[in-house]
Amino acid sequence: MFKNIYWQSILVWLTIAVITIFFGAFREIVFIPSTGLDGNIARALLLPIAFIYIYLLTYIFFKKTKISFTLDDSIKIGGLWLILTIIFEFSFGGLIMGNSIEKLIADYNPLEGKTWAFFLVFMFVAPYFVAKFNFKK
Repeated sequence: MFKNIYWQSILVWLTIAVITIFFGAFREIVFIPSTGLDGNIARALLLPIAFIYIYLLTYIFFKKTKISFTLDDSIKIGGLWLILTIIFEFSFGGLIMGNSIEKLIADYNPLEGKTWAFFLVFMFVAPYFVAKFNFKK
């Protein structure tokens, strides 16, 4: 059965997605032009900030929810967030922004200085680590 904790987690994911879109726009429109940094370097420098807001929103979610959850639930939530993020990335990036599949896949290659794979890994593990280290002693 699909527990209510998963439905709530989708709302949290939507919040993270909106913040990430605005954060990316800020990076591209303000940060990169004002610093003159290469896009890959700018993404790498700002990635810890993304980790922080994902961790904080996940922490607030688990702290405020009235629904009981297990560590297994936290792993499933991380997987759900990962899948939703990839679906969104390919839907929005491909269909709306018109990026080719090759360009979208290239963003997953850390050997070329891309940080997207690190973001996705963190989206997956954040619910587990927040739950394990803050709520499930």
